[in-house]
Amino acid sequence: MLLKFAPLLGAAVFLSAGQAHATLSSASAQASIDWSGLKVQLIDLDTSDGITPTFTWTSQNTGANANASNANPAANASAGNSTSSWGSGFSNSAVTPYSSGAYSASATATNASATAQGNYAGTSCPLYYCYPQTNTASSNNNRSGSFTLSGKGIAIVSLPWSIQASANPGSTTTAYPYYYFNLTSASANANISATYTTSGGTTVTANSNNSVGNPYYYYSSMPYSDSKSGTFSFAIYNDSGATLTGSLSSNLSTSATAVLSPVPEAQTWSLMLAGLGLLGLRLRRRG
Repeated sequence: MLLKFAPLLGAAVFLSAGQAHATLSSASAQASIDWSGLKVQLIDLDTSDGITPTFTWTSQNTGANANASNANPAANASAGNSTSSWGSGFSNSAVTPYSSGAYSASATATNASATAQGNYAGTSCPLYYCYPQTNTASSNNNRSGSFTLSGKGIAIVSLPWSIQASANPGSTTTAYPYYYFNLTSASANANISATYTTSGGTTVTANSNNSVGNPYYYYSSMPYSDSKSGTFSFAIYNDSGATLTGSLSSNLSTSATAVLSPVPEAQTWSLMLAGLGLLGLRLRRRG
């Protein structure tokens, strides 16, 4: 008799093992600017006038914040700071009480990062039929500065940046067969801009917008990873000898979202086992 029910018992054991050993999702993102690599190269356009071009920073500001959210159990954390300088003397970290660092975000004076790790959704999610819960983390960093350029010359400003994002949905795309969107995602952005006003009143602007990340709305079980890096360059041209004014600003942002793996409710398992029992009874009667 046990041989007749062996396939059913095997199916139940397989389902239980598959649920217990599900691969958790994960996502991470980093964005940084190497401010130690900030360079200002000066070129004298008129060496005969005896006036050396001068580039001066007149103001500097930095702000950063971080946020982290744990879905089950529900918990949130945030941190932020700002200063009227480009110093690197502060760091903000947001870690939820239940995360042990797994769903966290940090934003320092020079970079931004976010990490999210999936866990189990507990007993509040019926097998297959539920909207995915997510753990999330995000952070951003902002810097700005004003400058002047006096004397006939050209100032060439350069600033290195880098971004990286990766996401792995694990088993969550197969755990939600009726939900055709993969919410496990990561993104990183580095945006830098500069502007100055010429002696004739014309505003000159340069922008560099860079991003990596996987679209959360695309249903795919394949892991994602991408990175970019480069150097922002901007030239201030002063052929009048007057004092020109301008500004430089940057924004770094990251986000990470990890889908929680569903754990069936006890009543769901009961219904499934009851169904297997009825199926076995029917097979027994046929035999």
